[in-house]
Amino acid sequence: VCSVAFGLASIGTLLASASLVAAVCSVAFGQVAKRVGKGPVVFIGSAAFAAIPASVLLVPPSPSNAYWHQGLVTLYILLGVGRSVFESTARAIFADLFPGAESPGAFAAGAVLQNGAFCAHFVLQAWAGETAA
Repeated sequence: VCSVAFGLASIGTLLASASLVAAVCSVAFGQVAKRVGKGPVVFIGSAAFAAIPASVLLVPPSPSNAYWHQGLVTLYILLGVGRSVFESTARAIFADLFPGAESPGAFAAGAVLQNGAFCAHFVLQAWAGETAA
């Protein structure tokens, strides 16, 4: 979709913008978490992640909407917001749940699960591409 809406040269810029949003939101959400707790911040990140597939399901990219064109940036902003929570606040909660000596094993298990999910994503994406063709 990105290559159709913006051209292949824009993929790096869009991904970098998501990283910039993640960095800025991490600082902002850190301050919010100090004031109101981590729960609301995790909710915001979860809502941002949930909004991405919901948006695609509700308004599928197509030639009639120019494959979202400028609206595609919104998905990358949502990605940045979600990543900021996952890469900071969610890990802080994980550290709270598994303090001290439990921490290294718990974080390692989390990394294995995350990488397993990525692997499943790539396998399913390849399988879905073959069945759609």
